[in-house]
Amino acid sequence: MIHLLLISSMTCVRRGCVLYCNHMLIVERVILVILEPKRAKNMVTKPSETNTSLVHYMCPRFEQAVQLLGKRWTGLILDTLMSGPRRFCELTSTVEGLSDRVLSDRLREMESAGIIERVVYPQIPVRVEYRLTEKGLDLKPVVDSIHTWAERWIELPHTSTMDSPR
Repeated sequence: MIHLLLISSMTCVRRGCVLYCNHMLIVERVILVILEPKRAKNMVTKPSETNTSLVHYMCPRFEQAVQLLGKRWTGLILDTLMSGPRRFCELTSTVEGLSDRVLSDRLREMESAGIIERVVYPQIPVRVEYRLTEKGLDLKPVVDSIHTWAERWIELPHTSTMDSPR
């Protein structure tokens, strides 16, 4: 509803999934009218100062992607699965510090999002592997870009015994 009102005011620009507005007063009034109708009546019609900052509304798809992929351990699990299918115990041993419960939760979340698939091999004992789907493999350039960025900008703590104070 806020987006429709702002777009109809002719003061906002939509680029892709992001809506930019250069009049804070309009945004404040729309939010107040929707959320606090009594307070909106008392609001002044002119802003007390000129505000040229842009209001930035996140794309809901971007926001949902960041919420899913930004959870702790998810990136490391994805990075591990980029090299091929892994069994549960291989994932816990590869990603140091990851508990079985959290790994199970993350795998379930990514499976429900269609990023990974759980493959059960009917043999005795039953063997289960996790592998990336086509949707998950599409994240490879993203993971590679994070590796490139980290190589350039992330400094590792010095672990040399010569550097430590005595």
